[in-house]
Amino acid sequence: MTCSEVQANLSFYLYGELDFTTEEWLEAHLGECAACQKALDRERSWHECVAVEQSEVPLDFLSQCRQELRETLGIAKEASQPGWIGWIDALGLKPSPWSMRLAMASLLICLGFGVSRLMERNGLPGPEFPYTTTAQMGMLNPSQVRIRSIEPSSGNQIQLVVDEINEHVISGTWQDEPIRQLLLSAAKDPTDPALRVDSVEILKNESGDDVRDTLLDVAQHDPSAGVRMKALAALGRFDDDPATRHAIAYVLEHDVNPDVRTQAIDLLVPSPASLAFSPQLAGTLQQLMRTEQNDYIRTRCQRALAAMNASSDVY
Repeated sequence: MTCSEVQANLSFYLYGELDFTTEEWLEAHLGECAACQKALDRERSWHECVAVEQSEVPLDFLSQCRQELRETLGIAKEASQPGWIGWIDALGLKPSPWSMRLAMASLLICLGFGVSRLMERNGLPGPEFPYTTTAQMGMLNPSQVRIRSIEPSSGNQIQLVVDEINEHVISGTWQDEPIRQLLLSAAKDPTDPALRVDSVEILKNESGDDVRDTLLDVAQHDPSAGVRMKALAALGRFDDDPATRHAIAYVLEHDVNPDVRTQAIDLLVPSPASLAFSPQLAGTLQQLMRTEQNDYIRTRCQRALAAMNASSDVY
C-alpha cells in the first residue's frame, strides 16, 4: 500500500472496518513507515478527543421512549375512531375483543364451508394449506425485513415485531431457523442500538458458530460502546476459543473507549495467578504498557506479565 492509501484508511482501521487482508497490508506498511505511524498517532488522538466529548444516550432510555411512543400512538388511534363508536360505548354495547374474535372466527368458518361446497359442486380442486407457522416464517427474508422490537416470553418463546410492508408479529423459539436468522440480523441493525442490545441479550444464552461470529463482529465494529460492552460480556462463554481471544485482544488494542478496553482485559486476563505464558498475550500486554493511558488497564497488564514471568518491556 502507498502512504496516501494508508492515510486514507486510518479512520476505518481505528474503527475496525477494514477486511483482514487490507488490515494486514496497512499494518505491514505502518511497521516500515515512520510518517504513516505519526499520522496514525494523530488520528488516534483525534478519535480519543472526540470519544471523551461524546455523550451516549442510555440504552434503557431508548427502550422507554419506544414504549411511550407505542402508548401515545394507541391513544391517538383511539381518538381517531368514528363518532358512532363513542355512542356505542356510551350505551354499553361495545363488543369485547373476545366476542369480536369469536364472531370473526365464525364468519371465516362459514366462508370456508361455503367455498368448499361450491368447489365440490363445480368440480374444482380444493384449496391446499401446506404451510405451518414455521413454514410461513421461512418465507421471510431477513435482508428485506425490519425488526421493530424483541420480547422474550414464557415457554422459551421469542416474539419479534417485524415490519415488511406492514408491521406484524411473529413468534417462535430459538430453534426456528427464521427466528434465529432474524435475531442474528437484528444484532447488526445500523439504525437502532436498543434493538441491537435486545438481540445480544438473547444471543448471550445461545451457542453455535453463527452466534459467536455475530458477537465477535458486534464487539469489534458496533458504533455504540454500550452495545460493544454487551457483546463482550456475551463472549465470555466462548473465551476458550482461539478466534474469540484473538478478537478480544484486537478490541483491547484498538477500541477507543476505555470502558470497553477495561472489559476486554477483564475477559482476556480473568485471573493473573492462573495465567500460563503465551507469546501472543504477552506481546499484546507489552504493547499496551507502551501506549495505554488508563491506569487500571496498565496495572492489570503489569500484574499479568509478572504472573507469566514476562517483562513489562517499559523503558
